[in-house]
Amino acid sequence: GHGLNAVPEFAIFKDRDTTRGWAIYHKDVDPKVLDFTTSSAIQSQEQFNETTPTSSVFTLGSGGRTNQNGSDVIAYCWSEVSGFSKFNTYSGGTANQTISTGFKPRYLLIKRTDAANSWLIFDSARGVNKVLKTETNGSETTASSGLDEIEFLDDGFKLISTNNGINGSGGTYIYAAFAAKPSGEIIDSLIDTPT
Repeated sequence: GHGLNAVPEFAIFKDRDTTRGWAIYHKDVDPKVLDFTTSSAIQSQEQFNETTPTSSVFTLGSGGRTNQNGSDVIAYCWSEVSGFSKFNTYSGGTANQTISTGFKPRYLLIKRTDAANSWLIFDSARGVNKVLKTETNGSETTASSGLDEIEFLDDGFKLISTNNGINGSGGTYIYAAFAAKPSGEIIDSLIDTPT
């Protein structure tokens, strides 16, 4: 059970008792797996028992990163919340391509899935073209003209360059985007009003 009362669209699994890599689930690469510790494309390993999650549970196979006998495994699961989070895919190759999320992203994670490329993390607090990579212990880099340049928009983000990391020709990309906070309407709907 995952407790979301909605179908998970993005999930991060980590075996806390071993040095195995992370197992990353994204609805657009279901049922295959990705890993934060490598820049590899989609891996053929099956961690999720060839079963799509439901609104109440996710199903695990025998893969060691999600279901190792005797290990404590932690799972962080998200479903989309309108105006706050978005998990989707896009095709690369067009300079200044705009991706709509319905909100201004505060945090953005991008990964090319059909070829080896880094997981790229952008956020508006550090500056839009400061980039972190999950599979290295290196410090942040600065995107420059012709590299992994993006722009945060009020309703999404723009891919300025056509670099392979974010927007290569013919490339398939997944992303996870989060706003700074949910919109007022969402917050109001989550608050219980005393009667």
